[in-house]
Amino acid sequence: MNIVHLLGRLVADPELRTTPNGSVANFRIAVQRNWEQSDFFNVTAWNKTAEFVCGYFKKAERIIVHGSVRNSDYTDKDGKKQYKIEIIADRLEFADTKASKENNSTVGHEAVPVPDYSLEDEEEYPY
Repeated sequence: MNIVHLLGRLVADPELRTTPNGSVANFRIAVQRNWEQSDFFNVTAWNKTAEFVCGYFKKAERIIVHGSVRNSDYTDKDGKKQYKIEIIADRLEFADTKASKENNSTVGHEAVPVPDYSLEDEEEYPY
């Protein structure tokens, strides 16, 4: 099963483009791995999802991305094989509350509650 859920911050404002296959938005998010490191993911959204991200999100805002991972390869102009991994967004959500956005808050932890599980609660994990 290829399902991805990521909570991260937009690295730049997403931009909407029109292709023969519909509207597309490509954007990059930074996802905090631990207190010292982040991973960066390329995300592609199509049609209504692309219009949504471009209409309501901007650089540095937190976003929740639901989708799948796609990998592909191609040969560049120098004849070298290149590999690409991207997230295809099926659904996007706001991770910050309206109040935290209006106050320019960068914390906004109240928007995405995280259950507090300990190792003793292993049987009660929701996954």
